[in-house]
Amino acid sequence: MTAMQTAENPKRAGEPSPTTLKYMRAAGHILLITMLVLFVILGIAKGSPYDQVWQLVLAHFVSGRAGNAGLGLIKGFNHYFLLYQCCMLDFIIMFYVYPWFVSGYRHLSGWPFIGPALRHTHELALAHKNRIAPYGAAGLMLFVIFPFWSTGPLVGVLVGYLLGMSTLLTFSTVIIGNTVAVAAWIWAHDKLQKYSQNLAIALLCAIFIIAIAGALFARLKAEKKKTRHNTPEP
Repeated sequence: MTAMQTAENPKRAGEPSPTTLKYMRAAGHILLITMLVLFVILGIAKGSPYDQVWQLVLAHFVSGRAGNAGLGLIKGFNHYFLLYQCCMLDFIIMFYVYPWFVSGYRHLSGWPFIGPALRHTHELALAHKNRIAPYGAAGLMLFVIFPFWSTGPLVGVLVGYLLGMSTLLTFSTVIIGNTVAVAAWIWAHDKLQKYSQNLAIALLCAIFIIAIAGALFARLKAEKKKTRHNTPEP
């Protein structure tokens, strides 16, 4: 059975029902609307730095929770607000992408922009599957907590799906692990910033550089693989 067939097999262990996927999409809509409303209210009521929250969202998509938390602390955002918005961004992505992945990976993989990102995420999930499998939910939680490249919550829920874990167990495990990871980033970076602001800024710059370099490396690797597959045999 191929990787793509695995993502589409309706009889595999842990397969969520269409109703479950429908509720997950609805949850994603609700979380997104609630978060945007809160951002607008805080931006109007409190002004700076909450009127610059879009920078945190951009940092999150470029360098993940570490870049989001680090930039937020440097700009003076409240710790608990940072924890909320950083986790919500991850949860919204999970609730939107997971149903797409489960219900139509092969079809969506051909879409522009979404397709390459989804294929890359699927490849990452497959790469980590065998490593996590022997440890079950505990292994999945540690995978999400530790701050390594490609160990974020989205890859975590897809790994849980590929392992045949139930949707409830997968999401509960990943949500707890991600919340712990984000909290650790925020409070650890805060201590670092109090010790040396220059060092904290240097760490944030390093995170951005590593994230961009990692994305470029993954893209070049994918293009090289595609070129090799398209090259006819002599």
